[in-house]
Amino acid sequence: MLPTPSTVGGRLLPTLECREQARDHNRKRYSLAMTTVVSPLLEAALAAAKAAGLDATEAAKVFACSDYLTESFARQPALFAGLDLVRVPSPEEHDAAFGALLSIADEPAFMAELRRLRRRESCRLAWQDLAGRIDPVQVLRD
Repeated sequence: MLPTPSTVGGRLLPTLECREQARDHNRKRYSLAMTTVVSPLLEAALAAAKAAGLDATEAAKVFACSDYLTESFARQPALFAGLDLVRVPSPEEHDAAFGALLSIADEPAFMAELRRLRRRESCRLAWQDLAGRIDPVQVLRD
């Protein structure tokens, strides 16, 4: 039999047992949500990181800190193929990457490539920052 709430001064107050049952119920719901939503996303992100040749321990740490990176790696693994998350690109490499955009004449194709490059660079910066590979000044500079 379930414990019933008690009344004090006309107000309904749950008993300790009711609060514990509610807390336990919420923990179970949260756990179920995490295993059905987050785990497959995290597994896909870790698989993408492994395919990109990244350190699994570092990837787990970074994904634990950033939903953005987890979702990016899980949903667009091809975007990170060949991306060097260890080394900081030189200014010339940045210029070359953004300069390549100028050769795209079609506006929708240009915008799509610009978004892809922005996401890739945002992920590179976030990864390097969370992994402790670059200092905050370098993050702001890039």
